[in-house]
Amino acid sequence: MERVYDPRRFLDLANDLLNDGDYERESRARTAIGRAYYAAFLIARQKLREKGVRIPESSEIHRIVIQTFMEKGLSMIGNPLDQLREKRVDADYHMESNITVSLGQKCAKLSEYVIQLIEGIKDLRP
Repeated sequence: MERVYDPRRFLDLANDLLNDGDYERESRARTAIGRAYYAAFLIARQKLREKGVRIPESSEIHRIVIQTFMEKGLSMIGNPLDQLREKRVDADYHMESNITVSLGQKCAKLSEYVIQLIEGIKDLRP
């Protein structure tokens, strides 16, 4: 059986980083935000595929996953997932953005919330 990495471990890492004073605050906050987003994004993509939704590998995959949730009437997943994506882009690409440990903690909590919603999905409407 093929070993598959559990994306929830990214959220665990995000929380570990946020609580680890051995690293510079802003660096750990920026990294944690990225890991929190990817935990939720990868679980979202996996759920869509499990439910038979074709998600092509492309440079637009993040937009496609978010938009698919919106089109399926699941804006309570699509909107916060998009918020996490925006914070991840800020943390990774906009060095002038004020990225704090507090923001990282908010993103980790939002990621956990989104993951819980995704895990609760039984069926997806067409």
